[in-house]
Amino acid sequence: MLNISPNSVSVKIKKRSYPTLEKVENKKTRKVLLRLITITMIIGTIIMFLPWTQNIRSNGSVTALKPDQKPQTVHSLIAGRVENWFVQEGDFVEQGDTIVRISEVKDAYFDDQLLPRTENQLELKKQTVASYESKIQALNNQLVALRTQRDLKLNQARIKLQQARLKVQNDSIAFKAAELNFITADRQYRRMDSLYTAGWKSLTDLESRTLKRQQAKAYEIEAQNKWLNSQNELITLKIELSTIQTKFETDYAKTQSDLYTATSTKFNAEAEVTKLSNQLSN
Repeated sequence: MLNISPNSVSVKIKKRSYPTLEKVENKKTRKVLLRLITITMIIGTIIMFLPWTQNIRSNGSVTALKPDQKPQTVHSLIAGRVENWFVQEGDFVEQGDTIVRISEVKDAYFDDQLLPRTENQLELKKQTVASYESKIQALNNQLVALRTQRDLKLNQARIKLQQARLKVQNDSIAFKAAELNFITADRQYRRMDSLYTAGWKSLTDLESRTLKRQQAKAYEIEAQNKWLNSQNELITLKIELSTIQTKFETDYAKTQSDLYTATSTKFNAEAEVTKLSNQLSN
């Protein structure tokens, strides 16, 4: 019952006769609602006294006042790191004031004798370049000497070869002459033998012709042997000429290879000199 009227009828109604009405009126909904409201107010009051942060969205950048608390970019020819800052954001500085202290991070700069040693390395590389220039000059002179010696040796070998050819030709002519001489002696011997058989010549004449025939045969064999020896010498000189040419070509190629190697090494040394000069200048 809402009880919104001053005229109540609750006295005229027997509630026990209506169980449902009795259950409704006996519910504790009001107490529960009051408890919920009370608890909510208490929690709200506690939340009001708790610390809180207000968030506001905006566009911008965040920075720090102290230089060592924010990233710094220092342009330097030598790699290093910032050890200590002596100024802060907004400080006034004058020329000559110490602003920051930096230190090396590359191990090459830890040496306190870096400059003298770099100069020493540069001087040694320059001497290396000079020594390779001398070696290149010596190799060029050696190539010229090899060419001259090769020409002289080849000319000498060609002259010997020409002499051998002439000797072969001469021995060949001598062999042909000895061969013709033997043919003549043989014919004379045969005629003498026929005359001796016929009784027109004596045995002494036949023996004389036989001896001349044998001598002519010996001269023929000797001339043939000389001719064969001359041919053998000619072949030997041809092989010697080819050997001389091959040997000098091999020596010349080896000297040229050494020259190219020395030239390449010289160029590398010059590059090192340039690199060290740049490093010393930096």
